[in-house]
Amino acid sequence: MVELCSMDFHKRYGPHGEDFIEVHHLTPLSTLDPAALKRTAPKTDMVVVCLNCHRMIHRRLDKILTLEEVNTMIRNQAKSPGFEPPVGQR
Repeated sequence: MVELCSMDFHKRYGPHGEDFIEVHHLTPLSTLDPAALKRTAPKTDMVVVCLNCHRMIHRRLDKILTLEEVNTMIRNQAKSPGFEPPVGQR
């Protein structure tokens, strides 16, 4: 299951979605020198996200969102009138 939106690819897509996920590097790769890239530790330097959340994090090149910012957007949107949760989360 992903960190932000609780998307579970296996639950959503069945066996086809099993073991499928995307990761987000907490420190942008473009800011790391080659030696630091080699020392990247998945458990501390990356988080599991779905494709949609990852795109929202990187939607604007001049403002990469933090996990907290995306999480706040998701929570706020869920409270708004007319919000419908994704199919399977209803």
